[in-house]
Amino acid sequence: MKEKSMKNFGAFIHGGDYNPDQWLDRPDVLKEDVELMKKANVNCVSLGIFAWSCLEPEEGKYNFGWLEKIIQQLYENGIYTILATPTGAMPQWLTSKYEEVLQVDETGVRNYPGKRHNYCPSSPVMREKTRQIDTRLAETFGRHPGVIGWHISNEIGGNGGDGSCHCPLCQGAFRKWLKEKYGSPRQAECGVVDKLLEPHLHGLGADTERIPARGKSGARTDAGLETLCGQPAAGLLQGGDKSGAQSQHAACHDKHDGIF
Repeated sequence: MKEKSMKNFGAFIHGGDYNPDQWLDRPDVLKEDVELMKKANVNCVSLGIFAWSCLEPEEGKYNFGWLEKIIQQLYENGIYTILATPTGAMPQWLTSKYEEVLQVDETGVRNYPGKRHNYCPSSPVMREKTRQIDTRLAETFGRHPGVIGWHISNEIGGNGGDGSCHCPLCQGAFRKWLKEKYGSPRQAECGVVDKLLEPHLHGLGADTERIPARGKSGARTDAGLETLCGQPAAGLLQGGDKSGAQSQHAACHDKHDGIF
C-alpha cells in the first residue's frame, strides 16, 4: 500500500467513526466490518475516539496491541486511519482516583463519572494524563503508513449541552483570561461586552474572587476555554511527521464568542 497523508490522499476521503473496541471479543464481527466497508467504498475511518479505557485499562499500563492489529488490517485492505485522542471518555480508574478531573456544574456540584466530555479542562491531572497517553499514541503510531492524520478531541463544548466546568480552577482561569484580554472596560472590543462585563472589569482585584464566572443570573462563560485550545495536540505533533490534524469543532474565538 502507498503511504498517504491528508494533503496527498489522492481521493475523496469517505468513511466515518469506527469503534471496534466495543466488540474486540468478536473477531468474526471485525472481519465482517472490513468486508462491509470495502463494499461501501470506505477508504478511511476515525479510530479510538472513546477508547481510553481499552488503551489504558490501568493507570500507566497501556494496551495498544488490539489497536495496532486493527490499523494494520484496515491498511492492508485499502482503508486508512485518522487516529483520535481518546479523552472524550475518561476511564473509571481516572475518575475514581482523581476527583478533580470531573466537571463542576454552575451550582457548584461536581458531576458523577460515566458521562462523555465530563472532564475539567483546567485540571493539572487531566492535562498530564492526556499528555501521557497522547504522547504514547504518537510515538507508537505517528509513522505508521496507514495513519494519515489525527482526530484531536471530539465535540469540544459538551456534545450539544453545557460542557463547561465551574470548579475553582476554571473560575480562576476565566478571571485570569478576562483580566489579560480586557484589562478595563475601555479596552473591551465591543460595547455589548463593555456593559455586560463591567462589574467584572471594575473589580479585577481581590474582590473578583467573590464574583462567580457563571451563575443563575444567566451570564454564560465557557470557563477555561482558551486554556483548553490546542492541548491534545501537544504530544501528537512530536510523535510523527503527519501533516494533517482534524478538529471537529473550532473551540477558540477571536473576540467575545463563547464568553456569554
